[in-house]
Amino acid sequence: MSDIQLMPEQLQFITSTQPIVAYIGGIGAGKSYVACIKAVKMASVGRTQLMIGLTYSSARDVLLVALYKVLDLFGYVSGYHYKINLSTMDVKFRGGGKILIRSAEIGDKLRGINASDVYIDEAAYLKTDEVFKILLGRMRETPDAQIHLTTSPKSFNWVYDITQSSDCEMIKVSTFKNPFLPDRYIKNMLKQYSSTFIRQELYADFVNMSSGLFKSEWIKSFNADEDLIKKYGTAKKIRFWDLAFSTNGDYTAGVLLAKVGNKFVVEDIVRVRQEYSDLRKTIITTAHKDGRDVMIGIEQAGQQKAIVSDLSSIPELNMYNKRALKVSKYGHKIKRILPLSSLAENGNLYIHVDCRNKKEFMAECDALTTTDEHLNDDMVDACSSAFILFNEQFESVKGSKSNIY
Repeated sequence: MSDIQLMPEQLQFITSTQPIVAYIGGIGAGKSYVACIKAVKMASVGRTQLMIGLTYSSARDVLLVALYKVLDLFGYVSGYHYKINLSTMDVKFRGGGKILIRSAEIGDKLRGINASDVYIDEAAYLKTDEVFKILLGRMRETPDAQIHLTTSPKSFNWVYDITQSSDCEMIKVSTFKNPFLPDRYIKNMLKQYSSTFIRQELYADFVNMSSGLFKSEWIKSFNADEDLIKKYGTAKKIRFWDLAFSTNGDYTAGVLLAKVGNKFVVEDIVRVRQEYSDLRKTIITTAHKDGRDVMIGIEQAGQQKAIVSDLSSIPELNMYNKRALKVSKYGHKIKRILPLSSLAENGNLYIHVDCRNKKEFMAECDALTTTDEHLNDDMVDACSSAFILFNEQFESVKGSKSNIY
């Protein structure tokens, strides 16, 4: 342990004797890392440690990977100091201690496990405290058992309530406390996140994310910026379509986003509920109105591949630039929207006074939440996807079907 570099807060976590220990950290604050250090330390003296990831993949790809690194730091040799069963993710130590890595997804099956100490990684992202309560009943091996929560905050949910208990020692660590993170990594996050999200994700503050994620008041009026109006003739434009195919469910949104230097303008928004046959006509009509210089962007989700293929082969759009965006590689839609909200907060997002559905777009921004409690986000999602396409700096081939994939 003496050779392992730790922040003071990490050492506090490892040495805490409280029944509940909550390590509330920003991105890159070493949450999984410090949990594995304590688990190895405790398993080395014969205690059984139960570590819980949100999903099987996070248990394997985050906790197990972090555990390997920590075992190396301790100088432990596989086959001598410990043995790992990769199929079950069980680690057995020479002194009889164990580390069992499991997924929160197995729920009630956790009831059959006994442990000395328990760890829940990214606990705040569990919707309820059900797994926490199940695990409280698993700690039957020692009278000084502890349950550890290592997580980023996520609004004022059940984890916040637990941190207010007298049985809980809360240790808060901001991203900026970690001296081992590259400056470029932190600066990039500061550019991508809104101020409210920065407080939660970097400063590890519990904040109300039901408001302030994307405020419409951040968006400026295009018609009030004379310099921007003068330069608008040089604007590059993308019309991005967020597709839905129904007459009574989600909307299809087609947002026309223009770029002038480092400023972006929401020029026009189409918002319709249509079956595909009618929506196809709407896309064609809108493209003809926009002109051939406007890129057509389309969301490519798994079930929409046939639709994307059809749109790419429409004769009326043969000479138009088309590009499909595989949005899944950018993560959850809130993560995709954050760079756009940061752009707005920094004063570089505008909206045209004559933009269709302007009022609805602004209301959608104000209602946006990280918990999907809002009714609609189709227009904001389409706008953020257009912004992503601009940042991809792609080269498009006119009239080519292959450029849609």
